[in-house]
Amino acid sequence: MPAIHAPPASTALALPEAFARIGGLLTGDDLALVLRSSLDQPVSRLAQWIAHRQVVNFVWHAEFLLPRFQFEPESMRPRSRLSDVIAELADVYDDWDIAAWFARPNTWLNDKAPASVFALDPCSVVGAARADRFVAIG
Repeated sequence: MPAIHAPPASTALALPEAFARIGGLLTGDDLALVLRSSLDQPVSRLAQWIAHRQVVNFVWHAEFLLPRFQFEPESMRPRSRLSDVIAELADVYDDWDIAAWFARPNTWLNDKAPASVFALDPCSVVGAARADRFVAIG
């Protein structure tokens, strides 16, 4: 796993704004509350998703933040293929970088942010992640 670093201030401030245009962010506590209606152990399940890097998340001011785009609207469980995208990026990017990758325009996706394309075309987002991983590792 790549080293964890504090993001530049510009990234830290830009991510919430970028995700606000794509459905917003949830705190870990807020998501656990929502998951209570459908899971017996919502905090434990969320902790597993985060620990196993199955969801996009980053820590800001000692709080886990999770972009809303990655969850199915009804169940609030991670969307299909999300873990495939994260798996492509996890060896070369830390959690902040992965969150930023989803929020920024991507050349492979016609300059659309992966988060804005993911619900409609997850396969293209997996392909973009794979291409960017190859570029990142040289």
